[in-house]
Amino acid sequence: MAGVKSRLTQDEVKQLQDLLGGRQLSLLYKASVHGYNASIFHAKCDAQGPTVAIAYNGSGYIFGGFTRQSYVSSGGYINDEKAFLFRLKGKEGVLSPLKIPVKTASGAIYDYSANGPNFGGGALHLLNQNVAAAATSSNDNYTFNVADLHGNDLGLMECEVYRVEDISSFLETPWRKITWTTEVRRMAGVKSRLTQDEVKQLQHLLGGRQLSLLYKASVHGYNASTFHAKCDAQGPTVAIAYNGSGYIFGGLTHQSYVSSGEYIHDEKAFLFRLKGKEGVLSPLKIPVKTASGAIYDYSANGPNFGGGALHLLNQNVAAAATSSNDNYTFNVADLHGNDLGLTECEVYRVEDISSFLESPWRKITWTTEERGKIMEEIRSYKPYLNSVPRIRILVLGPIGAGKSSFFNSVNSVFRGYVTSQAIAGSDNTSVTTQYRTYPVKDGRDGKPLPIIFCDTMGIEEKSGAGLEIDEVSNIIKGHVPDRYQFNPAATLRSDSPGYVKTPSLKDQIHCVAFVIDGCKIEILPEKLEEKLKQLRRKVNQFGIPQLVLLTKVDEICPTLEEDVQCVYKSKAVEKQMRITAEKLGIPLAQIVPVKNYCSELDLSCDVDILLLSAARQLIRLAESYLDNFPFEKPEKEP
Repeated sequence: MAGVKSRLTQDEVKQLQDLLGGRQLSLLYKASVHGYNASIFHAKCDAQGPTVAIAYNGSGYIFGGFTRQSYVSSGGYINDEKAFLFRLKGKEGVLSPLKIPVKTASGAIYDYSANGPNFGGGALHLLNQNVAAAATSSNDNYTFNVADLHGNDLGLMECEVYRVEDISSFLETPWRKITWTTEVRRMAGVKSRLTQDEVKQLQHLLGGRQLSLLYKASVHGYNASTFHAKCDAQGPTVAIAYNGSGYIFGGLTHQSYVSSGEYIHDEKAFLFRLKGKEGVLSPLKIPVKTASGAIYDYSANGPNFGGGALHLLNQNVAAAATSSNDNYTFNVADLHGNDLGLTECEVYRVEDISSFLESPWRKITWTTEERGKIMEEIRSYKPYLNSVPRIRILVLGPIGAGKSSFFNSVNSVFRGYVTSQAIAGSDNTSVTTQYRTYPVKDGRDGKPLPIIFCDTMGIEEKSGAGLEIDEVSNIIKGHVPDRYQFNPAATLRSDSPGYVKTPSLKDQIHCVAFVIDGCKIEILPEKLEEKLKQLRRKVNQFGIPQLVLLTKVDEICPTLEEDVQCVYKSKAVEKQMRITAEKLGIPLAQIVPVKNYCSELDLSCDVDILLLSAARQLIRLAESYLDNFPFEKPEKEP
């Protein structure tokens, strides 16, 4: 998770991997960052496949639990024969691994939306009552001496949850995309075969859920190993088969494939037919009859419902095999018209659509044409005051929020590739130590655009560190020169070297952008929150308009890593924007979400549109500020 660090040391990770059987860990949730809250835990960890929850207490103990199944907020128990509790470190932080296997698999996990990680219905419950605490009790599901697990210290210093993935020497797909050919060609992404009407009908069968394509046989191959490589540990999935007679059919499981070689218990699994003969919409749902045999999870098989009731990618070819049995009872001809040859097979991750609004609450057009239109609007903008050739935007924010990265990202859009002119990064103190004015150029050798970003030190909680409020007044008035070295112990004075004594309107600030980390707004330290409010009041005294840029939206809502277009449908993002409005006392209309370029090497049209929309809004607000000054007639061309 970008920007959020694991608390585990390297030695602790190795020891934990020994307990887990040598598996890779990906941080999903960190209570000190995201909040000690069960709802946030489920928003970040549901439908993620196998996970390990880790608790740290003040006595040095590190303990927790592992499950191979996905949390799905079902309100019931999840069967998991491989689940276990563990202790990694004991008293005073001494490494002393202990593993407590599940005793009653059917009660391994209590998967309730109002609970944090809850192993055995109270054997180990983290985030108990939405506070930094655990609750434990040896019971029929896990039997152990509770003092051995945590030394009877139930207060938590931290709680983290990691997705657990099979470890190997190579990633399944590169984390940066490069086309290895003599000439770079654009290749469109892998597209779903489902039509819009078919998606709606399928969502109706699934109970209104979001779909993300994981595997497509015509692209990735009719191969069980490839299917498992792409679909294991993905949480709930739906497998869809298409045959030459027009039938569309398949099956849903709420549990993760993990190539266990065993049956997976799933009371909510079902088979379905979406379309019948000649492609006529005729939905049919066949619920599982024996939940303990819902899914046969074998690495050499494709999606296999009921141990042969419906087996796709049968014998690694474009074919299905079906047989009504004790796990699913049905007329096989009703499912697929006795046509077992496949023209396509797709598998989708199924996500709870309740995390998303039905329609976006702000309208954005996500096309390359719209991107070009906004870019041209910014290029052609000209302040109506002749004395102000370019507007100045002051960028303020706490350290690590992404203010320097925002300039770099906007600059990248106009350069046509990802670049990093302003110093960006994260540290305990501000990476930016100078006042810098950055004009944006239209292309490498292009003319400067009518906008200048003014970057400053980060705002820090403690007094005498980071950007001071008195320094902001000097910046707004235009007294601070470019490359001025900040000194928190002594603000710029009228007799200081470089002090601009008589700045004109063009040297002053015309709009302020507050950059806020969307993941941390709920847990802003009280002193830092007050400092931000003081800055807002100071800026208000000058009558300068302000816009809040809520960054790291892809961490607030992980789905946005794949599809930024859902940003104004995401309930999690909307919630963080409303919290920001309340905490800073700023209208919601003056808050926009953005995603900066951090690890990417190539631009994305959707990310560009978010950045450009924010830049355009800053220009519009600056224009409203300039309306306060007397109109100047345009200069006549010679």
